[in-house]
Amino acid sequence: GELMRSADYEVVIDGELDRSLATAFHPHCVRSACGRTTIVGQRLDQAALLAILGTAAELALTVVRVERIDPKSGPTTGCRPPTDRRSKP
Repeated sequence: GELMRSADYEVVIDGELDRSLATAFHPHCVRSACGRTTIVGQRLDQAALLAILGTAAELALTVVRVERIDPKSGPTTGCRPPTDRRSKP
């Protein structure tokens, strides 16, 4: 059904996370600015989205907004997942 399909999501957290807290959301893109932190997950199923929200709850973070992103327009923050920078053989 529709709920089982993967989608791109933007999760906005109140406050700016420092690097150590942001690593809890790896491998998702995390950007902090203007008192908010945005986590962008691409091609997430419902379990992966709930895992992000669960991590936020475990860290006692306040979730301000969760929004499904149109893959054609992209996230509102310009946040993109990190690229794999490992050298290729």
